[in-house]
Amino acid sequence: PSVIIESNKHCKHHQWDCKEILKYIEADVIYIDPPYNTRQYNTYYHLLETMSLLDEPDIRGKTWLRNDSNWKSLWCSKATAINELEEVIKNANVKYIFMSYSNEWILTYEQIKEVMEKYWEYSYKELPYKKYRWDKEEARNHIWNQVIEYIHILKKPS
Repeated sequence: PSVIIESNKHCKHHQWDCKEILKYIEADVIYIDPPYNTRQYNTYYHLLETMSLLDEPDIRGKTWLRNDSNWKSLWCSKATAINELEEVIKNANVKYIFMSYSNEWILTYEQIKEVMEKYWEYSYKELPYKKYRWDKEEARNHIWNQVIEYIHILKKPS
């Protein structure tokens, strides 16, 4: 892993798995926004991935999706996502963790809360919003669904 961007504000960008880098850094706050579903983030956010890796990926489709066959996030599986969360929380050498996660995806609010309360002082905020459903027949009629985005807030115990 190498530093890609440095600034005079003591900020750095690294090409590491978050579970690994958390073992080596100290910070006041981290914000995590893990994948919510089985779709791989590196496919849909490939410009960030491409800038980070400095590569020239094969892209496909009308929206120029990056081929994700070489890398799969463990956050994108019901069988492994909860373990990923627990590893992040156990390894974080920070004062606060903020994590956003929707109510309609792989991990439930209850699963997240249970893991987080084991290690940290836990609270949360709910942010309701309307989400357009492209994957439903009703989408043609512009049906909107209520979604809750949870902001999970963790404070390291003193």
